[in-house]
Amino acid sequence: MSSPETVPPTSESDAHTRQLQRHVARQQIATPLSLLIFIVAATLAQTVAKPSLKEISNTYLTVLTPNSATVGAYWVALGVLLVGHCVMLAVPGKSIALLVNGVGLRLAAVNILMAVWTLCFVFGPKGQAWFIAAEIILLLVFVLALSMWATLFYYPSTHRRPIEFAFAHVPIRMLLIILLEVDIWQGGLLALGYYRHPTGDKPHWEAKHSMHSWIIFGIVLGVALLQAVQVFYQRDVVWAACSILLYVALCLNSEGKSPPVFIALVLSACLIFVSLVSSIGWALIKSDREGAIRLVDGEDEDHVVAEEEV
Repeated sequence: MSSPETVPPTSESDAHTRQLQRHVARQQIATPLSLLIFIVAATLAQTVAKPSLKEISNTYLTVLTPNSATVGAYWVALGVLLVGHCVMLAVPGKSIALLVNGVGLRLAAVNILMAVWTLCFVFGPKGQAWFIAAEIILLLVFVLALSMWATLFYYPSTHRRPIEFAFAHVPIRMLLIILLEVDIWQGGLLALGYYRHPTGDKPHWEAKHSMHSWIIFGIVLGVALLQAVQVFYQRDVVWAACSILLYVALCLNSEGKSPPVFIALVLSACLIFVSLVSSIGWALIKSDREGAIRLVDGEDEDHVVAEEEV
């Protein structure tokens, strides 16, 4: 009587692969659907809602209100990259670990939260509580974006995988940068009521309070210093370009910006640029030194070999 065949146990790697495939299958549904919801909500809020996102931003002016056209183009570029991320989800290939562990369903949560944010922002003129709710949502989005950015350090981008860089690393950085540099602070000022009130009930808005201007001066430079450290140590050209663009957007809308705030914005853009140039310069100097050391070591070895032959 023959013994029944024994089925070999499933390897851990196969089990891990199947688990990744299950997770990515969820993302293939959740991420595109959530992005579609966000795009539709943002489009309706900009074209159908009265007042629109742009009109509210320009009417409820703060000292950190950016140029609407520049920021709008920034969000469109970010949206295009997120669409590319959804395409990459459809054919994950070797990027499956990055997509599941590096980004995961957190991106879908961000898209849904941003859709809800547009609703709160549009209803902002109906009551201060809506601006407060919008700011809370932005803080939640910031935490999620920060966690994704930190996790992606375990999956560094390389020149061999440009698709991962373009559709995973870049959009997460762009999202984190605009939140850190513009949206959180503008939303915070709106939530606190430090804006130009359209009805004239609050004529002494933030730009006329020197104390508030100097607080913003410190916040802007503090954020710029953190970004400069990131740009220098990572030699992050994308981060530098996005940061400088947003500082330009903030400067282009000069209405209501007191001299300390405007000076802080200009200094911050210069700081980021100098940090990037310094990082590139340091890398070139370090490369030259390492090359010189290798050359000297090679010459010493040749000299030793020549002596031994003699």
